[in-house]
Amino acid sequence: MEADEPPHVCCAREIAEELGVEVALGRLLVMDWVAPNAVRKAWFGYVFDGGVLTDLSGIELQSEELDAVEFVECSQLRDRFTANTADRVEAALAARTSGGVAYLHNGTYVEQVSTGARGMGQPVIDR
Repeated sequence: MEADEPPHVCCAREIAEELGVEVALGRLLVMDWVAPNAVRKAWFGYVFDGGVLTDLSGIELQSEELDAVEFVECSQLRDRFTANTADRVEAALAARTSGGVAYLHNGTYVEQVSTGARGMGQPVIDR
């Protein structure tokens, strides 16, 4: 995201820049908080409903960042993506069907948050 750029604006801009497609984004489907690791700081991943794309003929790839684009069957997600990305895509598909929003912590659903003595929330994660 650019400085002071809302997530939905960033998403639409990145799609236009990297795929050459203008989209009217729909509602938020997923928010995933990903814990820091040795390589990067903690970050939030957002997935918005971008509608349905039925063919790839209008795609113009930004060659500096992308090599190819293709449709992938849901059954192939775990073979083609990292586990965290596959978790996020599966949660987005479920949220799109249910009408809900998925809140994830490292790709895993957070079912509820309990508060401690200081009011600090601790996620209860459904594994």
